Amino acid sequence: MGHRPERGAAPADYVVVGANHRSSSVSLRDRLFVDDADVPEVLATLADGGFDEAILVSTCDRVEVHGVAGDPARAASTARDLLRARAGGDVETGGGTIVELQGDAAVRHVIAVAASLESVVVGEAEVLGQIKTAHARAKEAGGTGPALESLMQRAYAAAKDVRTNTAIAEGPVSMATAAVKAAAGLFGTLENVSALLIGPSEMGLLMVDHFQNGGLRRITV
Repeated sequence: MGHRPERGAAPADYVVVGANHRSSSVSLRDRLFVDDADVPEVLATLADGGFDEAILVSTCDRVEVHGVAGDPARAASTARDLLRARAGGDVETGGGTIVELQGDAAVRHVIAVAASLESVVVGEAEVLGQIKTAHARAKEAGGTGPALESLMQRAYAAAKDVRTNTAIAEGPVSMATAAVKAAAGLFGTLENVSALLIGPSEMGLLMVDHFQNGGLRRITV
């Protein structure tokens, strides 16, 4: 799904490069994770390396660059090298692989991620908010343009359509709610159950909130 950002410019195309819960281990994604304060610097590196536009999605489930480039191969190489440097070693022997998509495949992936079709628990609601936050940060840093804006609006519309016109949100819609449901099935009431949280990660804190809402009272971190 190519486009021309300017009259006479080389055709540009959509590019996705990153690691997600299907392709990599938690330990690898922890090493790849980019803090909010570092996002502008990473986006600047991507721009210098061939991306015309770019969004950085960095969550516990995925660290991915969603972008547009006139030279997709060069841009993908830049993103791949950046992620490998953050991993601090060989990615392929350190818990996963870097996924690279271009053109229609990249477009389908961005839309599927926004619609929570690529989530650990299909239908979870948090991912759309995470995508919108990443989009807003990139926009503030000057990393987006007409091509990515068009794609993101399509992705948001698709996500809304999926949640409105399918049964995707009728079951447990996050790993946390699925875990609470499983625990309740095993123990019944959670008021007399103790839990151990190993590491106060983003997902861990979300788990605590959901388990407390489910009746859990004793938690050790």
